[in-house]
Amino acid sequence: MKMKCSSYKKNFLVKNIKNEFDNFSEFVEQLKVPKGFIQYLLYVISELFTNIEEHSEAKKAKIQIEIRKKFVSLEVEDKGIGIRRSYLKRKIIPKDDFSAIDFALSGLSTKNLSERGFGLYSVQNLTRKINGKLVIETGKARVTLEKERKEYQKIPPRKGTKIKINAPIKEIDFYKYLEQ
Repeated sequence: MKMKCSSYKKNFLVKNIKNEFDNFSEFVEQLKVPKGFIQYLLYVISELFTNIEEHSEAKKAKIQIEIRKKFVSLEVEDKGIGIRRSYLKRKIIPKDDFSAIDFALSGLSTKNLSERGFGLYSVQNLTRKINGKLVIETGKARVTLEKERKEYQKIPPRKGTKIKINAPIKEIDFYKYLEQ
């Protein structure tokens, strides 16, 4: 399967996030990539957009995707309060930005402590299953997840959260991956 280079980049107001998801979906569904991979992309964006809408308090956000040969590069960014402040506002106390990222990756919900948060938890698991790389930046922390490796890096302070995914494009049974 030969894939051409294709890209989509948009800055948008968070109040219009549902329209932006529709626009992005339309773009993704026209890509000449396997259907299971399209389902993966739409699921990931849905989860990340939900996180922005429910937790970030951002007014603006950005999405960027680039398909090049057999790889996808996806970036979603907001200029909101960041992951740690989102937990702090709900009286959950991560000691630093790294701990806040680990809380989110473990599925700790900021809405209801008796529920699991599926956002970054499921994005992480799905991305790992397709041999992708996930990078999360918030506050003064960058966490990179690739295969079974987790790398922590201190970065200059940033406002909001940035999620980057790089992954090989391939046929997957999306629902089987989601269940595992």
